[in-house]
Amino acid sequence: MKKIDKQRLEIVLHYDMDDRYQKVYEQFRAHFSVFSRSSGIWQYLNAQSTYDQKRNAGAGKLIDRVRVRGVFDNSIPAPYFVTNVAIPCILLSNLEMYFLPERLLIRRGNTFAAVFYKNLQISGSTIRFIESDPLPSDAVVVDYTWQYVNKNGGPDRRFNNNRKLPVCNYSEYKFTSGTGIFEIITTSKVAVMDPFANFLAAIGGLQARMEGGLIA
Repeated sequence: MKKIDKQRLEIVLHYDMDDRYQKVYEQFRAHFSVFSRSSGIWQYLNAQSTYDQKRNAGAGKLIDRVRVRGVFDNSIPAPYFVTNVAIPCILLSNLEMYFLPERLLIRRGNTFAAVFYKNLQISGSTIRFIESDPLPSDAVVVDYTWQYVNKNGGPDRRFNNNRKLPVCNYSEYKFTSGTGIFEIITTSKVAVMDPFANFLAAIGGLQARMEGGLIA
């Protein structure tokens, strides 16, 4: 922390990178940039099982989701934060996630927490999602259903406003850690975050090996 004057403090985080690490860092940014171009990116607020599948398009689970507030290739966590690298960022409804070269920085209000990538898990999977909102441009439609279905899965003719809904393949990513992180993000473009998640896992693996003294 560098003192500027009596009224203000700056947090300075400077990274010294040789050519090899600079190339690794550019890969880090490139993978995030690919993820950021997904047409639809949502955060799960809540998910619960439902037994009233007839009135919920045949869905077995009801998802309360919102669009993420923003995805940026470079954003600083606070005005007093100074660094010499670009910081990819995902703004969720309740917190902000800043991806530094070696750790995830989380801001919730005026509170900050950091998790090294060796302690962060990101698990991805492909899910089938019944889309009732406007269809994202990069969504892959694999089937159709109806807002109100009968026992056979067809449209319930008792409802005049029974919409035909697309069933899409989306990707779901769970962020977890031993320190209490639990967030779920979904993307309309399948596997779009896989390269970035795998890259963070590789960094985390390197950190764990260095901590264990396995790297000279």
